[in-house]
Amino acid sequence: MGGTPKPDPVLIGCYPGGAGGCPCPKDLNGDSGVLINFFPGYQCAYPGGACSWDDQDGSLMNIAQTNCPSSAPCPSTGCTCPVDNNGDTGVLINYFTGYQCAYPNGACTWDSSGSLTNIRQGNCPSSAKCGTFTTRPPAPTPTHKPHSPPFPFWPFWFYPWL
Repeated sequence: MGGTPKPDPVLIGCYPGGAGGCPCPKDLNGDSGVLINFFPGYQCAYPGGACSWDDQDGSLMNIAQTNCPSSAPCPSTGCTCPVDNNGDTGVLINYFTGYQCAYPNGACTWDSSGSLTNIRQGNCPSSAKCGTFTTRPPAPTPTHKPHSPPFPFWPFWFYPWL
């Protein structure tokens, strides 16, 4: 067998618009899109690894992560991190519900209210509401504060030429 080897095909995961997903609108160039990502959920960081749950029914999405409880439904007041299977307290690191569609000139991502999140992508409509997200609990108010830097002029002390 001679000749140039053919590249392996690239598999693309698609969700059927409207069947648990969101229909992709035509982009500003008039092109049709394909739903490539659907984000219903929240994530918590733990010493043993991060856990991701569906924010609607609380089911664990990354089931191979053994420190994660199999169910962590969000109360009506918003999602919070449960104690994990190792007894560790978690920190909420992501709470996002939205969807993403691929187009010939670039992908577009909208949040649960239908607002475009990657606003510099020129082919994307600024608004594309999806009715799938209407029952989402409110986002919680963060309660932690970031650590202060170790030195007053951090990280500039490391660069003497600045």
